Amino acid sequence: FASNGGGDYHLKSALGRYDPGIDDWVKDNNYHSPCIDAGDPQDPVGAEPLTNGKRINMGAYGGTAQASKGEGAWIYHVDIENGRDYGRSGLSRSEAFATIQKAVDEAYTGDVIMVWPGVYREEVLLSGKSVTIQSADDAAVVRAPLGYAFSFYSAQSSNCILRNFVISGCGEAGIFCSSSSPVLTNLTITDNLFGIRGEGGADPYIVNCILWDNENGDLYHCDATYSYVAAEGIGNFISDDPYFADPTRGDCHLKSTNGRYVPGNSPGTGTWVNDLVSSPCIDAGNPNDLVGREQKPNGYQINVGAYGGTPYASKSRN
Repeated sequence: FASNGGGDYHLKSALGRYDPGIDDWVKDNNYHSPCIDAGDPQDPVGAEPLTNGKRINMGAYGGTAQASKGEGAWIYHVDIENGRDYGRSGLSRSEAFATIQKAVDEAYTGDVIMVWPGVYREEVLLSGKSVTIQSADDAAVVRAPLGYAFSFYSAQSSNCILRNFVISGCGEAGIFCSSSSPVLTNLTITDNLFGIRGEGGADPYIVNCILWDNENGDLYHCDATYSYVAAEGIGNFISDDPYFADPTRGDCHLKSTNGRYVPGNSPGTGTWVNDLVSSPCIDAGNPNDLVGREQKPNGYQINVGAYGGTPYASKSRN
C-alpha cells in the first residue's frame, strides 16, 4: 500500500500511482504491487488509466480512474494520412498518431507500434526503451533527407524490433546504432547515402533485409545474415538487380512471374500481376523464420525485404 501505516490504500506502482495528498501521479521506483493487473481477467478494466495491462487491478481502486498503472504491452497506431499528434490516444487506427516519433515517445518498453501505409519524412530516435515498430499493412516508407530514418541509442534499446519498412532517401544513413543492438528484419534499405551504421560496440541482428544502391556502402561496423547485400555472412547473396517493381517511383515490391502485388489508390484496391522475371529475393530469407502471412504459393521460405512475411509478399512457384 502507499502508506505502510494505513490510510492510503492505493497500490504502489513503478509506472504510476495516484497520490490524493498532492492530487497528482507519482512513481514508486523500487516497489510495484503484485495486486496490479491481477484481478479477474473476465472483468473490464473500466476507467483505469494507461498503461493498465488490459486487466483490472485488485482492491478498492481497481476499475477506477485512480487505479495504479500496470505493465502490460499496448499497441499504438500511426497513420500519416489521418492521424494527429495531439488529443488522441493512438490506441486504434481511428485515433492514430501522425508521426512514428510521437508513438515512440508515448510507448513503454514492450509496446508495439503499428505504422500504416504512407511516406513518413522524419528522424525517429529510440533511446532507453525497447519497442517493436512494424508496418501494419503494405510496407510504409520512411525518409530522412538530412539524417537517419531510425537511430538506436543505449543498451536499453537493444531489444527493439524494426520490421517491414522501406527506408530510402536518407541524407546520412537508413539506420544508425550506437551502443545498441536491435533486431532489424525484413527491411528494404535503398537509395540512401549509407545503409546501416554501427558505432560504440553496436551489434544489431540484421536478417532478411535488402540493402541496395546506397551511395557510400551498405554496412559499417555491423554484419547481416540471409540478406541481399554485398557482404560476407551466412545466407547473404547479391546479383545485378533485385528486380524492384518500379524503383523510380519508389515501388520496391519484388517482381515475380507467379504474382506481384500492385498497390491501389485506396485501401483494398490493390491487384496482382505476373512479371516476365522473378526477383532472386523471393524465398531467400532465413529458412528458420516463419513465412508469416505470405500468400500461397510461397515456397515455404520467407522472402527477403520489406514485404517478407506479409500478405503483400511476391509469390513463388512452389
